[in-house]
Amino acid sequence: MTEKEKPTTIHLWSNYAFHEEGYIICDKAGLLQLRDLLNKMVLDNKEQGHIKTTCNDGEGYDLHVIVCKMGGTIAVPYTADYAKEHREGSVVFPWMQVDEVSP
Repeated sequence: MTEKEKPTTIHLWSNYAFHEEGYIICDKAGLLQLRDLLNKMVLDNKEQGHIKTTCNDGEGYDLHVIVCKMGGTIAVPYTADYAKEHREGSVVFPWMQVDEVSP
């Protein structure tokens, strides 16, 4: 397997609660892959993009990047029970905004 064929590793750690840190932890290849996606989205004026990556246990997943135009209607990302999304009605979760994108 060449270096280019080797899967990248990107871990996303959401904010626990209000004003807590969030983290993106990745290997160098994952960092470059994410940078390339962001650059392509900006240069091509795209509102969505995705890459295929893995966790360090080898399980693969699609990482979607979406330009937010929803203001206060996007759901909060917190994982603590007391901080999780509690608004009802028109709150939008990210997976509701993903367009079908061919790989």
